[in-house]
Amino acid sequence: MPYQEHYNYFEFSDNGTFEYHVGADLGDDEFGKGHYQIKNDSLILNYDLTELKTKSFHKFKTYVNDSDSIKLYVRVFSHSEKVRSNVSVFNLKNRYGEATEKNGLARLAFKKQAGNKTIEVSDLCCGSHSFEIDTKLNYEIEVYLAEGLNKPKAIKDQIEKYEILKLNKNELKLKKGEQIVLFKKR
Repeated sequence: MPYQEHYNYFEFSDNGTFEYHVGADLGDDEFGKGHYQIKNDSLILNYDLTELKTKSFHKFKTYVNDSDSIKLYVRVFSHSEKVRSNVSVFNLKNRYGEATEKNGLARLAFKKQAGNKTIEVSDLCCGSHSFEIDTKLNYEIEVYLAEGLNKPKAIKDQIEKYEILKLNKNELKLKKGEQIVLFKKR
């Protein structure tokens, strides 16, 4: 995106591990972590330590009633189980929804009918999550939103080999295929 500060860097540690990050102002677009070794004239990066980020998810319980409407109780948390208030919980098609209260709870009601509805849970801080409900059942739902808007691509269980063209204490010049990459120590 224009007008954003971009970054692309490797951080090598003396213990034989490295981290890789590519992104901009909103955070990483791609990341990885692993072991490295220098063998002959090559740098070998093994992305064997990358920890995957957990996506948003929900858990639910259902029950029935004799009423002509259903009730939907949605409690929203972050992955670290902190209650999230002022999170929007809504059905976009009907343009109906509520914001979660201080205790993270939103209450919605719909007429009983055949079919499903998509419920959206959206927070400026933690992103969004959607799920389907059967409009004949009542629900108690817990939503756990991933922390951070950006969902970066993880590099895991991949090995990359670069030819070392130049290596000294201030500079590393590598070649992979036709691509030449120059790193300078900061």
